[in-house]
Amino acid sequence: MSKNKGTHVWFFTDDGKAKDSTIDYIMVTKNGKLTVYQIFSDNITWGKVSKMSNAQVIKLGT
Repeated sequence: MSKNKGTHVWFFTDDGKAKDSTIDYIMVTKNGKLTVYQIFSDNITWGKVSKMSNAQVIKLGT
């Protein structure tokens, strides 16, 4: 991971990739450092995060 520059965002869900699947975790790497955010809301879905920028998603996790 230390060789990756920039910010990268991944999403984890138990429900697959359907539009209404709830996001459980957001994983963010920035300049080789990893941060994981647990999402406690059932209202955060693939459909919602697909319309957000990386900055908006990261703000959601904090």
